[in-house]
Amino acid sequence: MKKNNATIFWNNASSKLFHLVCTDLCRPGTRKGIHQEEPICCFDLIACADGHVSWEPGQRECEQCGEDYWSNAQKSECILREVEFLAYNEALGLLLVILSIFGVLVVVAATIVYVICRHTPLVNANDRDLGFLIQVSLVIIRLSSRLFIGKPYNWSYMTRHVTLAVRFSLCLSCILGKTISLCLAYRISKSRARLLSIHSLYRKIIVLISVLVEIGICTTYLELEPPRVCKNMESRNIKIILECVEGSIEFLCSMFGIDVYLALLCFLTT
Repeated sequence: MKKNNATIFWNNASSKLFHLVCTDLCRPGTRKGIHQEEPICCFDLIACADGHVSWEPGQRECEQCGEDYWSNAQKSECILREVEFLAYNEALGLLLVILSIFGVLVVVAATIVYVICRHTPLVNANDRDLGFLIQVSLVIIRLSSRLFIGKPYNWSYMTRHVTLAVRFSLCLSCILGKTISLCLAYRISKSRARLLSIHSLYRKIIVLISVLVEIGICTTYLELEPPRVCKNMESRNIKIILECVEGSIEFLCSMFGIDVYLALLCFLTT
């Protein structure tokens, strides 16, 4: 039997067919909420939760987006989350680059003067070799700030911790060797020339021991519990914040505790 819609009489002013809401399909971004104890054709349109999407009309359940994805405003598509870190094009990143370059130029200028005057009695009396080591360590410390800018990786986190700790240890131990020698020089009354001739060896031994201790702590730190990159996805839903998990706090405190100890010794000897 074939029905002719034009011949059907409806008890209203309009001759159009009724629109049955319960038979509509759920649009993308929503899911079916079936009514209990009612026909399956009757349901509610429930919007998908944040981080969940439905691609096809009429889906019963919303699907969760992947770890690096988030739902768009319509909850119909998973979009890649924006990764947030300190970039070179940001104001703070650009400021750090400018300050590091300026610091390097200042140290290089001082090194040039030091090289020109390397044969003078003042430079020779202050141990020329340790002076050059201080200049080199200061340049590397200034450049190591670049490791804090840009997309972080596990190797960059490990490198920046070790670089700062070892270079601070080298710089402070060189200064400590100079201050100890000056302290002893002022206390010498007799046979000053003979004692001063061996001070250079003592100063280098102080530097070597300090750096070796620092390297040993850094190596143990990297072998047992090194720092690593962590994705913070809870602070902002649509963004992934790359953060650093420091690893072993005890080893980290020991690394920079050596530097603090050397700085205190330098202060006391001066």
